[in-house]
Amino acid sequence: MKINQDNLQKLLNEAVAYNDWIDHLSLNMKIELPWLHNILACLDDDNSNTYFDSVWEYKISYTKNHSRNWTFLNVTIGIRGIPYTIFQYLEYKKSKQEFLKSIWSFTIYSTYFRLLEKKILKENFIKLFFGEEYATLVQFPISRIDYKIDFFFDKKTKIPEQIDLIQIRKDSKGECYTIELPKKRNWKYDKIIANATYHKWNIITWRNIGNKLNKSIFLRMYDKIIDSVAKNKTMLYDDYFEYANVFRLEGEFRTKFNKYENQISKIKTELLPYTYWSLEELKEKCRRYYWLSLDQREAKVYQYKENKKIESYEIRNFNDFWWRACKIALQGLNPLIVILNQFTKREKIRKQISQELLETLIIEFNKKTSLLCFKQKQKCK
Repeated sequence: MKINQDNLQKLLNEAVAYNDWIDHLSLNMKIELPWLHNILACLDDDNSNTYFDSVWEYKISYTKNHSRNWTFLNVTIGIRGIPYTIFQYLEYKKSKQEFLKSIWSFTIYSTYFRLLEKKILKENFIKLFFGEEYATLVQFPISRIDYKIDFFFDKKTKIPEQIDLIQIRKDSKGECYTIELPKKRNWKYDKIIANATYHKWNIITWRNIGNKLNKSIFLRMYDKIIDSVAKNKTMLYDDYFEYANVFRLEGEFRTKFNKYENQISKIKTELLPYTYWSLEELKEKCRRYYWLSLDQREAKVYQYKENKKIESYEIRNFNDFWWRACKIALQGLNPLIVILNQFTKREKIRKQISQELLETLIIEFNKKTSLLCFKQKQKCK
């Protein structure tokens, strides 16, 4: 698959800004990292499957999980009261080691790169995290890198046609996804359903090009604003909501791509892989694939700016609260009455919240419900 240089340049010219960056990284570990292995080995599979630690000013949790082919450790960091899963350390079971030609792997998720991009996380965090073992990490070959370009538009823009942007073979696979929205909606991106098909008012919002089994390149094109809402990542991409459209072109570059093109090993007649140490060189190879020159980068490169319009209730903790309230409603109970009863009848809560504060909350609630009832009556008229 090749990128159509002329049409990509046209898209770059139409966008008010663009941003290219790493979105995912997987390393094929050739030797064990004792520190992570020991944490994984010490944790149980039930109630004691989590280990807590800290790295400098950051609180870290390690959670052990299983699948049929491997055991893994998810690494989550707490920032401003919000948990973000940023890394995964994985150990393959013996039955899969020979087939996969690997025993361990380490994955750096897109969330980590986004936190760096927003300058919420320190640039040298990964060095702080690994400490002395960082010198070992940088030697591991890169098995997968996702590299993306985000195009920012002030006006509504349709996702480009596959044929206009990407040149593919006749036998290459391609999928279009759409998102279905309800007939009535409170705001632009309310109740988006993320499933097999993605339709946005009969507009295509996602395209997959290629085969994921391919060990070279797999491409995705999609509406990043809709994707952020569907995956509950509005706080992570708050700045994107300042634009009418943000369109993402993302390449998933695998083992065949992640090797030096002209350098041959003296020991074996095979191309050498890029390692974490040579990540900058691999980034430049990805940029060349997209036809991104240094001149273009200086012209419209996007810099993060906080969007203060995104309200605090979008924070993950509040979303979890919403979900619990929905579950109560589905059980045939009114979650509003349940909450009120908890506040007024439970002794522990009454000790923490004064009568004055409780009365203020009830008054505010009554005002809000009265206003909603009035608006509903006006609609009915």
